[in-house]
Amino acid sequence: MATRRAWTAWRAPQASKKPPGRRNIKTAEPPRTWRIVRGDKVGVINGPEAGKVGTILRVIRERGTVLVDGVRLKERVMPPQEGSAERQITTYETPVHVSSVQLIDPSDGKPTKIRMGVDDDGKAVRLSRRTGTPIPKPEYADSEAGRKAAEFKNKYEDKFCDTSAVEAARVTYHPSALSFEEEVIASLNGLEIDWSRLADIRLDEPVPEPHA
Repeated sequence: MATRRAWTAWRAPQASKKPPGRRNIKTAEPPRTWRIVRGDKVGVINGPEAGKVGTILRVIRERGTVLVDGVRLKERVMPPQEGSAERQITTYETPVHVSSVQLIDPSDGKPTKIRMGVDDDGKAVRLSRRTGTPIPKPEYADSEAGRKAAEFKNKYEDKFCDTSAVEAARVTYHPSALSFEEEVIASLNGLEIDWSRLADIRLDEPVPEPHA
């Protein structure tokens, strides 16, 4: 008696049919090299929000997506706060695939593809393919994303389990040329190691036995 298995030829025509109510969803892979960084000014080139211009707030490299300021906003209903019975509605950005955005050309303010070049100092620089204009990488502190992060940092208050900035910056280890055992002895007894005496000790000499 012949066995009919799911991967035999007689199942091939049935397996090629799409299941009802399902569709093929193509997933885009992350790029191998990243030319867009946080703080860049980009424009959306496809999708329902094509034509919008914003600043990169965050780069999610493992997923190949970015967060653009003011692009793909969604609303979130927050519960009422203390002293207020009304709910608050806040907006937040959702990820956009990096292939849907392009850098803005500084010369004409339009999205453009880029290529890598070398400046007069021999450093790699991004160049517009359309006009050849250099597109330098922005300083994060001077960008809008950096200002938002600084505002959040200034408003943040330390919680009970947080380590304060003073404790985090305090130096607790001082490197020295002593071995671990010598550091322990010096810290416990407050002794100073006489290096001139240690230098005269030879390892091949027998260790004298302690007096009874």
